[in-house]
Amino acid sequence: MIFTYDKKAGEKEFLFEGDSFVHIFKSRRSDENESLEFRNLEDDFKYIYRVKELKKKNAILVLEKKEKIEKKKIRNLHLAWCFIDPKSVKEALPYLNQLGVSEISFIRCERSQKNFNLKKDKIEKILISSSEQCGRNNLMKINFFDSYLEFEEKTDKIFLLDFGGEDLNKMEKEELSEIEVVLIGPEGGISPKEKDKFLREQIISFDTGLVLKSESAAIAISSKLIL
Repeated sequence: MIFTYDKKAGEKEFLFEGDSFVHIFKSRRSDENESLEFRNLEDDFKYIYRVKELKKKNAILVLEKKEKIEKKKIRNLHLAWCFIDPKSVKEALPYLNQLGVSEISFIRCERSQKNFNLKKDKIEKILISSSEQCGRNNLMKINFFDSYLEFEEKTDKIFLLDFGGEDLNKMEKEELSEIEVVLIGPEGGISPKEKDKFLREQIISFDTGLVLKSESAAIAISSKLIL
């Protein structure tokens, strides 16, 4: 765990409690004399606190110093991900967060199962925990759309990851750099009606002869374009 998230990080003094308090002082058995690093995932600083007063269920922390975090340039990648089983999404999210995906829009495509639902607060909790572990200093942006049409109207050039498209492994670096928004279909892919909205040059693929599950495709395309 590289740092601890708290939205109050940056204040001169604050009351530290809840699950993170339990983890640090009960599970990790940190000493009350240790300096603790906090971030709020909104600015570019890390905040170092010391314990002013330690109690059974909380602690009062006092800011010792703040340090600027060096920002490393990572390309923006926006995944447009048609709804799949929430369990699969939750398993993939930490990996996508570690890779540096900047934004995910969850979309109810025509072939998405209607009973699948995702809660933004639970997604953000997973992302915060992942960021604490990997050191990511900004929170991935999350959006929800009721249809692909609604998403398309608000988004510039979109690429579709699907069979029969241009092989990503044969594309030049300059061509890959133009791909900033990628649609990933649900199990079974998007409908013909939705696919007809894409020009041939907007359809990309991994020409391996293997069928990737939706969550595997999300991780694969993110790795290819970001790393």
